[in-house]
Amino acid sequence: VYIASKFRTRPVKVPTKYGSHKAKTLKLTTTTSAPMTRFTFGECISYPEGLSCDATQAWVLTRSKYIKKLSVLGADNIYWKPNCVTGTDYFWHVQTNIHTTRKNGNGSSNCCCVDMETGVVPGGGDSATYCIAPSNYDDCLDLCKPWYQSELYSEGDNDVVATIFSNYYSIN
Repeated sequence: VYIASKFRTRPVKVPTKYGSHKAKTLKLTTTTSAPMTRFTFGECISYPEGLSCDATQAWVLTRSKYIKKLSVLGADNIYWKPNCVTGTDYFWHVQTNIHTTRKNGNGSSNCCCVDMETGVVPGGGDSATYCIAPSNYDDCLDLCKPWYQSELYSEGDNDVVATIFSNYYSIN
């Protein structure tokens, strides 16, 4: 839970008797001095809505376990930051380092399809449909082909990434 105030925005630990992954309900009461601007839940990290990809990467970095930032006190590993189309505000259409569940947080990751402009998983975050634990990278690319927008990649500074995706989709 993030508490936004005039002075800070930070996560707040919600004490539980058995662990948050076993919760069935959550009841919150706030005052106008500490309004909730967004409520997310689950066994993963979610990013603030409305940020560009670069801003989302910066958000992850400032809250990460990265050695120059919060070290072991960070909320998550910098490894989970989103991939961006370099030189633009766009997200890659396929995000390959997604921590969707408690079970895949130890060295394994899923891939998810995302809207390149917003970074949002289609279908209201339907990870059962738009995220998979791939056996190889081609599985991710095949799943996410409908979200590939070549013109957004061509706006970026990294011709190698644009060419890799373009070549894959022209062959398959």
